[in-house]
Amino acid sequence: LNGDILVVEDNPVNQDMMLEMLKLLGMTAELAENGEEAVTRLSERRFDLVFMDCQMPVLDGFAATAAIRQHEVFLDNHYRQPIVALTANALEGDRERCINAGMDDYLSKPVSSAELRLCVQKWVPQNHDAVANANANDTDTDTDIRSAVLRKHSDTDNTSITEINNDDVPVIDQTVYDELLSMCE
Repeated sequence: LNGDILVVEDNPVNQDMMLEMLKLLGMTAELAENGEEAVTRLSERRFDLVFMDCQMPVLDGFAATAAIRQHEVFLDNHYRQPIVALTANALEGDRERCINAGMDDYLSKPVSSAELRLCVQKWVPQNHDAVANANANDTDTDTDIRSAVLRKHSDTDNTSITEINNDDVPVIDQTVYDELLSMCE
């Protein structure tokens, strides 16, 4: 596949999850760790699709999207960069807030392989058939990716996090995990 994706995400665990799932779909993915970095990258080149975290330091996803849309108006070349919001919030009205901010679509974290595949199919249509055949078993893929990423990001003292293999248990940010762990001590 030849889809170029920009993942804009500040959390290392979420970065690895998105990059690994996109890699398994056959996509080429690059990382920007905050909105400011994303705006710079998008002023230098186009991507087939951008996954934009909403809550980040330096410049959040809403402000970054506004800057990207302003740049598009300035260029006046009739190209609109597809931007999909990534947010841990799944509250009523969040999707509308993202769309009103200039984003084109919305995914709630944690994102499953099936959701990601459908989103890529929607926004990178030339790859539709190849992406559809890329993963026959999204559930097993999610479990494998979750386990690998959690192992990579867990401390040797916190081995219990690597034992999470239940599909009913969502992946949480390492900072949230650390806060929960400190509250239990």
